[in-house]
Amino acid sequence: MNDMNGIERNVAGMSRRFLLGAGLYISARNFGRNCRGYLRRMAEIRSTGAATSETSYYGAFENLMNAVGRQLKPRVIANRQIRNQGAGQPDFGLYPQAQMRGVRAGGYGSRAGARGD
Repeated sequence: MNDMNGIERNVAGMSRRFLLGAGLYISARNFGRNCRGYLRRMAEIRSTGAATSETSYYGAFENLMNAVGRQLKPRVIANRQIRNQGAGQPDFGLYPQAQMRGVRAGGYGSRAGARGD
């Protein structure tokens, strides 16, 4: 738990906002809160001793990306394990709110994410 205290001190001392890229900013307070939750969840998963080297942590990462995405304008959502759209199967896709218009509620859209990994 000493590591978490050090991380919290470092996050608390950061500037008032972060540039996420392309002119998108998030407040340092919200970013710090989101990062602390993400790191805590990662530690919980690791402490089980049953985690895989990568995919066990996808849920925690998706939650972090969605928490940050809710605070952006336009809102951005992360979707994990999206289908292959010609360049392999990405782990995640990031979808800006404007791209979500026209997709049937409760149905599957045919649009590729604005960003993929």
